[in-house]
Amino acid sequence: MAHMYAAHSERRGSRHPFTGDSLVRLSTPGIDPTSARLYCSKEDTSRMPMRRSGTCRTYQILSLYGWTGSTRCLNTQGISLMSARTLVRGPIVRLAAVSLGSNIVDGIRVAAFAVLTTAYADSALEVALVATVATLPKTFLSIPIGVMLDRWSKLRTLYLVNLARALILVGLAVALHLGAGSILLLCAFALFFGMLEELYDAASVLVVPDLTEPNQYLKSNATIRWVQELGNGAIGPFIGATLVGWSATTPFTLSAGVLLIIALALHSLQRSHLLMPDQSSAEGQHDEGRQEDAQDECVAEVNSQPKAATIETRTRTFMKELWDGLVVTWQNPFARNIVAVFGIWNLFGWMPESILVVYVIEALEGGGDTYGLLLAITSVGALVGGLALLVTPDTVSVRWVTVLALGVYALTLAVPGIWPSFWVAAVAFFVQGLPLVLLSGALSAQIQLTIDRRFLGRVYAVIGTVGSLGTTVGLALGGVVADLTSTPFVFVLGGVGIGLAALVSALTFSSTTASIKDD
Repeated sequence: MAHMYAAHSERRGSRHPFTGDSLVRLSTPGIDPTSARLYCSKEDTSRMPMRRSGTCRTYQILSLYGWTGSTRCLNTQGISLMSARTLVRGPIVRLAAVSLGSNIVDGIRVAAFAVLTTAYADSALEVALVATVATLPKTFLSIPIGVMLDRWSKLRTLYLVNLARALILVGLAVALHLGAGSILLLCAFALFFGMLEELYDAASVLVVPDLTEPNQYLKSNATIRWVQELGNGAIGPFIGATLVGWSATTPFTLSAGVLLIIALALHSLQRSHLLMPDQSSAEGQHDEGRQEDAQDECVAEVNSQPKAATIETRTRTFMKELWDGLVVTWQNPFARNIVAVFGIWNLFGWMPESILVVYVIEALEGGGDTYGLLLAITSVGALVGGLALLVTPDTVSVRWVTVLALGVYALTLAVPGIWPSFWVAAVAFFVQGLPLVLLSGALSAQIQLTIDRRFLGRVYAVIGTVGSLGTTVGLALGGVVADLTSTPFVFVLGGVGIGLAALVSALTFSSTTASIKDD
C-alpha cells in the first residue's frame, strides 16, 4: 500500500491540468495586461508573425469583461518565405514529439522510483517523506523559476534541463549499482530531480508562443497536454513497473539515454530558426539588459566595489521582477480568478487522491491491480477526450469550458462516494478525464492571450504556487477526514468543493475566448 500511495501521489496529479505549462506578445506595446484588448500601432505591424502581400489580416479578441474587442487591419507588405501553416505545424509537432518522450521518462521514473523506495523504507512514513520532498520545489521555487524563465530562452532551457536530468539519472543508477542506495539518497535525488522537473514543465508551456501563432494557442497547448497524458499516464508507468522488476538500475539507465536523445532534438529545434519574430526581439531586449548589467559592473569597478555592487544590483532587479509578476497577476482579472479557482480545485481535488488506495481496499474490496486499473482508466478518458480537439473550433468560451469541465469533475468525484462500486468508479473516472485536455488547452491559451509576455513566466508561477499549496493541504486534509468519517465521504466532500470552484468560475470568468479569431 505504501508504494502504491507514493506512485499515486506523484502521478495522479497530472489530472489537474494547470501544472505550470506562455503566452502572448509580452514584448510588444500593443498588449494591455489588465484586459484582453488587443491594440496594434503602425510600428507594431511590421513585427506581427503573419505577413502576406496584398492581404489584410483581421484579429478579434474578446475582453475579459465581456466586451468584444476592436479589430485591427494589419499592414502585411512583403512576401513570407514560409507559410503560417508550415511555421505552426513544424515546431509544434517536434515539440510534441519530445514532450511525449520526456513524459514517458517521467512515467517510468514515477513507477520505478515508488517501487524502489519501498525496498529501502521501513514504514509508510518514509515512503511519504520521499514523495513529499519531490513536491517541495514546485511549492517554494515556482515563482523564482518563473522570473528566471522570463529572462531565459525557453528552448535552450529545455535542452539544458534534459541534459542535467540525464546526468542525475546516470548518477542514481551508478549509486544503486554500487550498493549505496538509502532513503537519504532517494530524498536527495527526489529534491534535485523535482527542481529540474519543475523547470522543464514550466518552460514547456512558456515556449508555445515562441513557436506558433496566437490563433493556434488553444490546439497547440492542448496537443502538448494530450501527449503528456499519453506518456506520463498510459505508457510510462507500465514500462517503469516492468523494468524495475528486471533490475533496479535498468529503468534509470534507459531513461537517461532517452533524455539525451530528446536533448539533441531540442538543440536541433533551437537551431532551426523557427521561432516567432518577437522571440528574437525579446532576446534583443535581454541583450540590452545584459549590456546595462555590464555598464553597472563597470561603474561598480570604478567605485572599487565591483563584486558587491553587481550582486546587490542584480538582487534588487530580481526582487523587483518577482514583485512585478505578483502585481500583474493581481491586476489582471482573469489571472486573479484563475488563482482562486485552481486553489479551490486543488484543495478539494487532492483530498480523495490521497486516500484513493485506501478507498479501493476498504470500500471496493480490491487490491493493487484494481488501484492501477482505475488510474489507467482515468488517463484513457483524458486521451479520448483530447481527440475531440480534432473538431474543436479555433475559438471557444473559456467560461463555459471551465464550468463544464469542473461540473463534470465534481459530479464524477461525488458519485463513487455515494455508490461505492468498482464499475461506478471506473465509469466515473473515465468520464472525469474526458474534458481535462480541452480545459488545459483553453486556460493556457487564454492566459497566453491576456498576459504581457514579459511577465508570463511569473504569472504562471504564482498560479502554480497557489495550486501546490492547495495540493499539500488537500492531501493532509483528505487523510484527516477519512480517519474521522470514511473514505467514501471524502469523495463526496471533494465533489462538493469542486462544485464550488465551478460556481466561482461561472461567476467570475467573463465571456472570454481561448483563441484569437482569424477572420
